[in-house]
Amino acid sequence: MPETRRLVKKSFYNTLTTVINRALQLLLIPLYVSRLPVIEYGQLNVLYIFIMFFQIFVTAGMSEAILRLYSKNRSEKIRTDFLGQVFLAHGALAIIFSLFWFALVPLFQEQYLSNVPPAVLVLIPLVGLSEALAQSVHVHFHARGSYETANRRILIKQIVFVAATAIGLLWLQIGLSEILTLHLLANLIYLLYNSRLLRLRIRLRFRWQLMKILLGYALPFIGTTLAMQTLFFADHLIIQQFLGLESVAVYALAYKLGAAIQYLSSGFSLAWYPLVYTRQFSGLKEMLHRNLRRYILVAGSLGLILTILNFTLLPYLLPPAYAFVPRLIPWILWGYFIFSLFDFLGIGLLIRMKSRWLAGISTIVAIFNLLANLYFVPQGGIMAAAVITFISFGFYLLFTWKVSEHLLSGQ
Repeated sequence: MPETRRLVKKSFYNTLTTVINRALQLLLIPLYVSRLPVIEYGQLNVLYIFIMFFQIFVTAGMSEAILRLYSKNRSEKIRTDFLGQVFLAHGALAIIFSLFWFALVPLFQEQYLSNVPPAVLVLIPLVGLSEALAQSVHVHFHARGSYETANRRILIKQIVFVAATAIGLLWLQIGLSEILTLHLLANLIYLLYNSRLLRLRIRLRFRWQLMKILLGYALPFIGTTLAMQTLFFADHLIIQQFLGLESVAVYALAYKLGAAIQYLSSGFSLAWYPLVYTRQFSGLKEMLHRNLRRYILVAGSLGLILTILNFTLLPYLLPPAYAFVPRLIPWILWGYFIFSLFDFLGIGLLIRMKSRWLAGISTIVAIFNLLANLYFVPQGGIMAAAVITFISFGFYLLFTWKVSEHLLSGQ
């Protein structure tokens, strides 16, 4: 019970700060919708998809490795060496994938980035690298148990970005290049703010044995993360290809609002994972089932409230160009609710360190999602994409649940 109380306390604090953090991002949505042309808002969402994919390759599963390996090692010397290897890996991967990015820019420019300023093409890898570094710093604090420090500092970063972007949109009429530049500056401020503390806990000295252990666990997560982000966002690119940037803008707005349900699960998981990784298997199933019931009660109630607000209040707040958004949100919202249950039902894959199995399941579901969108979006439009998202999350939970159950049973 003391562990459960600590989990509830940490989850509440993480969820509160996560909700505030994400709510700050949501505050920008009315400004984006009102100040940017529909096509430009659609293009902004496409740019962030490319930033996210670049970040995946630079991050290379390091966040999962920090939570899994850093939490289990109590030696401060090994911890400082370990974190040093993480940052060295980020730097090397950033150089490698920046070269790939600039080699592939002509292809992306023709298909998806034909109307963006040249400066944006340089900002994409820079923002991706800064996000990867900031993410590792944030997870590092969580792995050490410094939840308040982690959440407070990431919140400051978000406030800086949102405030600067809001001022720019309201009074300076900034565009895509300026928005990405402000994002980069906010990340740099965050990293500088933490630099003094990190210098005490990082040794940037290459150690092959430690790097080998790190990459052995982290690299398979590239496949998992890449497959998951394909599952989340490939439909946006398919919508752009077949329906245009206006449809991307409408779908992206619905997706952001519908995915708000995950704020609860992400706050919970940051407290939940370190506890699970350090717990003995005896009693684990009982704790999983007990907290799963509580989570379904809380998250299900929140989802119901958001669904009611979606149909009763949201239509009066949206500009005419986004009138279709309330019809999409329930599919995405309840799809994310189903997906969030992985933190409980699929935990065996993480405890047993079956990252390759998780990558395989994620890839299968992502391929289904990709093929279904390619076939149905040209005929059914953005509504088809929302329904496919819901179905794909259902398949993902079903597969991971069954495999996790098998692993935890010890068979």
